[in-house]
Amino acid sequence: MSSKSQTLKLESLDNTVETKEKINSYLIENPEIKGIFVPSSRIYIIVDCIENKTLENIKLIGFDNTPQNIECLLNDSVSFLISQKPFDQGYEAVRILTDYLVQNKTPNSKTFLPIDILIKENVKYNERIEYMFESEQS
Repeated sequence: MSSKSQTLKLESLDNTVETKEKINSYLIENPEIKGIFVPSSRIYIIVDCIENKTLENIKLIGFDNTPQNIECLLNDSVSFLISQKPFDQGYEAVRILTDYLVQNKTPNSKTFLPIDILIKENVKYNERIEYMFESEQS
């Protein structure tokens, strides 16, 4: 099975009517599209723009576990969310900076951080982990 990547660039998501028209026209012109990847935290806006009958036949993948995106994941509008784990990113940045300033430890040229692939069944677990860390900070 072969697949072809296509790109629809949206300059702004502020004009909902224009965005909705552009997305739905593109999907009508390209009925072979079976999945959409939105490389930003605003996949919930895209979900709101796609007509329901079309939305049922397309898998959507987005970034970030914002409350709006999680709601889309839980109601089956979005199939997957890629969580970049902002808490971990911030924590690691502060740890590296502290090691440098306090211990004069030179950081590695690259730092790798994990990401989470969130689905409906594991999103609540992911939220509990971040909440647990936030609770410890209080």
